[in-house]
Amino acid sequence: MSRATWSQWPPIRHRGSAGHRLPDEITPASPGECARFFSASLLKWALTRGPVAASWGSTLRPMLRLPSLNALRPLLLALVLSASGPLGRAEPLISEFMAANSRTLADSDGAYSDWIELHNPDPVALDLTGWYLSDSAGNKTKWQLPALSLPPGGFVVIFASNKDRRDPAAPLHTNFALSASGEYLGLTKPDGVTVVSEFAPSFPPQADDVSFGFAPRNGGGFFPAGPLAQPTPGTANAETSGLVLAETVSFSRASGPFRTSFNLTFAGANADQDIRYVLALGSQAAAAPEPSADSPIFNAALPIAQSTLVRAAVFSRDGTRRGPVATAYFAHVNSGLAAFSSQLPVLVVDSLGTGPLAKDGVDHPSWIFQYAPRPPGESNLTGAPDVVGTLTSTVRGSSSADFPKKGYNLKFTDTNGGKREQSLLDLPAYEKWALVAPWYYDHSYINNAFVYSLSNQMGRWAPRTRLVEVFMNAGGDDIDQTDYAGIYVLTDRIEIAKGRVELDALLPGDIGGNALTGGYLLKIDSQDADEIGWKTQRGQPNDPYLAVVLVSPKADDVAPAQLDYIRNYVQRMEDALVRDHEAGWGQRTYLDYVDRASWVDHHLLNTFVSNPDALVRSAYFHKPRGGRLAAGPLWDFDRALGSYWDERSFRWDVWSGLGGTDVWRDGWWGILAQDPEFMQDWVDRWQSLRRHELSRAGLLTLVDSLSQTVGSAAADRDAAKWPDNRSPLGSYAEQIEEMRRWVTRRAEWIDAQFLATPAIAASGGTVTFTAPAGAQLVYTLDGSDPRSLGGEIAPNATVTAQSLTVPADANIHLRSYRADLKNVFPGSPWSSAVGGETSSPLAPVARLVNISTRALVGSGEDALIAGVVVADTDGKRFLSRAVGPALAAFGASGYVPDPQLSIFSPSGSELFRNNSWETGPAAVALPALARTVGAFPLPAGSNDSALASQFAAGAYTLQISSPSGQTGIGLAEVYDLDGYGRTVNLSARGRVRTGDGVMIGGFVISGPSYKRMLIRAVGPTLSAFGLTEALADPVLTIYSGSTVIATNDRWENSEQVAAMTAASKNAGAFTLASGSEDAALFITLPPGAYTVEVKGKDGAEGIALLEIYEVP
Repeated sequence: MSRATWSQWPPIRHRGSAGHRLPDEITPASPGECARFFSASLLKWALTRGPVAASWGSTLRPMLRLPSLNALRPLLLALVLSASGPLGRAEPLISEFMAANSRTLADSDGAYSDWIELHNPDPVALDLTGWYLSDSAGNKTKWQLPALSLPPGGFVVIFASNKDRRDPAAPLHTNFALSASGEYLGLTKPDGVTVVSEFAPSFPPQADDVSFGFAPRNGGGFFPAGPLAQPTPGTANAETSGLVLAETVSFSRASGPFRTSFNLTFAGANADQDIRYVLALGSQAAAAPEPSADSPIFNAALPIAQSTLVRAAVFSRDGTRRGPVATAYFAHVNSGLAAFSSQLPVLVVDSLGTGPLAKDGVDHPSWIFQYAPRPPGESNLTGAPDVVGTLTSTVRGSSSADFPKKGYNLKFTDTNGGKREQSLLDLPAYEKWALVAPWYYDHSYINNAFVYSLSNQMGRWAPRTRLVEVFMNAGGDDIDQTDYAGIYVLTDRIEIAKGRVELDALLPGDIGGNALTGGYLLKIDSQDADEIGWKTQRGQPNDPYLAVVLVSPKADDVAPAQLDYIRNYVQRMEDALVRDHEAGWGQRTYLDYVDRASWVDHHLLNTFVSNPDALVRSAYFHKPRGGRLAAGPLWDFDRALGSYWDERSFRWDVWSGLGGTDVWRDGWWGILAQDPEFMQDWVDRWQSLRRHELSRAGLLTLVDSLSQTVGSAAADRDAAKWPDNRSPLGSYAEQIEEMRRWVTRRAEWIDAQFLATPAIAASGGTVTFTAPAGAQLVYTLDGSDPRSLGGEIAPNATVTAQSLTVPADANIHLRSYRADLKNVFPGSPWSSAVGGETSSPLAPVARLVNISTRALVGSGEDALIAGVVVADTDGKRFLSRAVGPALAAFGASGYVPDPQLSIFSPSGSELFRNNSWETGPAAVALPALARTVGAFPLPAGSNDSALASQFAAGAYTLQISSPSGQTGIGLAEVYDLDGYGRTVNLSARGRVRTGDGVMIGGFVISGPSYKRMLIRAVGPTLSAFGLTEALADPVLTIYSGSTVIATNDRWENSEQVAAMTAASKNAGAFTLASGSEDAALFITLPPGAYTVEVKGKDGAEGIALLEIYEVP
């Protein structure tokens, strides 16, 4: 008797025609019919798993018995007949996929994208050209495979990344990504109709780094699809030991701190399954194993009275299979902390009994609990935490690692140790964070936050910060007062990542062409054992303990060609710099290698704050792909800003303190400073920053904002924990007052080292410039720089020792000049320029960062309407506020008592609404955001409104109204929360009245350079848009402080009508009606804060539109 041999393949659904039903017993007439039957029909129908018997009867007709055939349990059968003709070939299948890939398999970009594995079970190669993969049951042809042949028994991995890459010679990427929460996934033939492998209607929710697929049974066949304990992309899946159950344990209580004992229960197992668990007290929790078949079976509630870690999983009854491990940690909070509260956010880090941490290079498994302030602005440990997460913690720092108050590096993980990103305190989500510990040298606690904030305001990314209080429980016992660790600075880590150091990822295969040129992250610092470092051929850096250190790629990842490239690049940069200097700066080939503007900013900020380790320790550089070597980002300023215990920084009236870095003569910087163009860029940048970011008011506002965030109570707690951290000046308030004095004196002292800019006096439609004593005015009227390259007076410039008066809209470019300062070092015979666009072409661009409008608020057409246009493909974050009651603190009366803020999308649908700033989403983060952008605080309990929102590119509308229909003065504010991208237009529409009812707008230009602005007060033209009661004759006036910069009451009366019309077109503004009384100004302004007033001529009233455009 002939016999047939059958083997099972993975349980996978194959669709047949609707209504077809497969009988429990099939009797084909012949082996050939049997083959045809299976090739044409069986592969299209849903089969069940189970043993399949095949035998030939006396008539040689095989009897095929398929138990429970109509249960629709997915199974693919392959038939190998040893007695007769060929069987129809086996179809390919989705054998494995991962929808939550955080660390398992990186794509060629270094990203951990989702992935799908296809398998050819047939003994013949399979052509997959034109087949389709899709994550949509309604669109089976979503992504088409390119020319691809899959060998017999072969596998191919396709990344589901949204990148849509179809080059057969490179890794493939679909145009969709997989949802870890579960969705459809299918493989369809080139006809676009026949589905051969699918998970429908959806695969179940997926765990991080756990793949889903088909595990072979011992002895043949496959289990139904399920989670796999060991992902095997591109190879055969593991046998029985590789299969895990889909069921997951849930706990009756979420992880987190607790005060009173409770009973813990588990759920998640089916009737034929058990839950097994492991309990470990906090002091042994770091070593707690995963549950096994020998672990206790859960059958009764577990009492939890001490800090305890619980690990549990669902097991099959025979113990051979297991579900994912669920982990929870419950940290007991001692009753002594019941009264603890802080105006700062509080972070609790528990390292699970690993003992006091030291700089041992070990990543200690830990848990973190975040408590953000809740109304009325206090954090405490009595409620549920805002964030609960697992991470690793390790001691950070070089010399600071030996301080008694340790700093820590944090790296978030999932409960299985996989990579995870986490947002903390309204900051974007990242895997890695730093907790910097101000100790001994920084009695203000805010040195780093202060400097980083200045850098970000200047347009140079620096780590974002949040001041916090920390409890560090290293013993695994109760969290109590002894675990209090003091005031810390939570901050970004310096790494290549979106929103941090934004460079192209340098992959191991990037060893040629433009890809080889970046990105690289370097620093001058001491070299750790696991780092690559070197000195240049001239011995730079010249300290024997320092090196040029490669930060990224890491030593284990960098390819030899990449290391050669960046070492040679740094050497060529040094060679060019020295060569140009020796040649008297006749040419500047070093600019082929150096991003000079970034080097100016880096040097300037280090010098201003008197960082004693400036430029030689923690001195970072980064090189973008195809770009030049840029200095930064900034890092580590605990010993700066007049540190009492570091004499190198103590004095404000010297460039460098005794023993500190000689900032004007050290290393590469000392050569650069000899270049007159670098020196002039430094002077230009300094004097530009002194108008806004480094103005006296700006500096003191930042000091006050950060120190008020800390507060005296937290400072006293930190000093009680660390007596050496107590201010030698007697109190925290006096420490902050000394910081205020120091930054003010330091800035004024630096001012005095350089020739001042001309004094400016505006009067009506003219501006008068006056040179400082002993200096002349040098100017042009065609917009060109009166200073020529190398420092001489430009041929087309005019020199005068007299004051100069010009129209307010003149295209003047003017500097102070003193020939006798040519040989003063550091210094320049020139001041920075005023009027015209004067910044270095290498400097970051100026940005429009804030608008505010004060006007009458009511209902209907009396609502105050503001608009914002975002021109950034990545979108931007804004803080939007509708202020009424808070105006009382500024002496205002007649304010709207209940301003409501509504934000509308470009299509006109309402996105957000808020009636009280303390009740909206992310309300706890709003005070910190306000401090970050320099906005005044909103009082607790007020009816002012505020929202922090992410806007994609497009035009948005903000409406301020009164839900109760009351009227009054309201303030609409929009603040840019990002340090990048463009906000190109901000506008406001409201009713203009007399007296306090005039419309008052404000805007801030941030950055190093002048910005061309188009400002319009539109009334009559609004009638063309169907608006009634438009203001008939608006008058527009721009102020800087109390000084009138320019005014206009009829746009066509300007001498720049043609330029204004072109600017309107470039900015996308609608055209003003010819002959209308609308007002407009096209003006170039330096960085700073400006006020715009719109009123009606001769006391007229009506609705007006105030528009402020940034013009390219």
